[in-house]
Amino acid sequence: MRSHMDYIKHPNFKKINIILIFLVLTFTCNAGVINDDYIGAGLKKDSYGYDIQNAEYSVIDNISTLKINFKGYIDELGDLFISADGWNPYGDSNFIDDNHFTGESWEYGLVLEDTGSIRLYELTGEESFILTSDKQSRIGHEILVNKDNAIDLGQVGQWNTDKNFVQFVFDHSQVEIIGDGIGFHWSDQSGKDVIEGFVTDVAVPEPSFYVLIVCGMIVLFVFKYTYHNIPLPY
Repeated sequence: MRSHMDYIKHPNFKKINIILIFLVLTFTCNAGVINDDYIGAGLKKDSYGYDIQNAEYSVIDNISTLKINFKGYIDELGDLFISADGWNPYGDSNFIDDNHFTGESWEYGLVLEDTGSIRLYELTGEESFILTSDKQSRIGHEILVNKDNAIDLGQVGQWNTDKNFVQFVFDHSQVEIIGDGIGFHWSDQSGKDVIEGFVTDVAVPEPSFYVLIVCGMIVLFVFKYTYHNIPLPY
């Protein structure tokens, strides 16, 4: 009877390991940090009263996690806006002339419910947005979804917050992504500071991806039964 070492030393064992490693790597998480370099129209400085520091994001399959870190006191949290076709702000550098009327057209909104749930809404036109006004720090920035004039796509995740962050965890599979990522926009309801950016590698996998996984499983199956005389370790 052959030992486990006989199995490990088999000439095809290395090939199988390479296949397994490749398949595991296809499921690795994409993650990153987006610094708050965005200023936007309405103020000459980045913040007033509190300061957004950055946004940390990670993507595993269809689940996106976005954590926005800030300093200072926030009275009321705003909703999260998403663009499915990339991120196209107006201008360059700090985008000091960018707002709802000049910049990105957001197609979806994530509404923060009091229960801690997140609901996804499809934004259908100008009536879908609630903007900052001249009574607030900035003019013309998206802060809330007007739910009466948007399409409710259902609950998609959870949100939570502490004194220095707000975090969104949501399933983005209902977002019809064009390209390899989504743009996002967030502010509190005063508009004192705004962060926008682009999260990559959130596109739905192509069918060929699943074909690759199936082929790998077939290879393992064939190897096991072709060399069945070599006992597999338990």
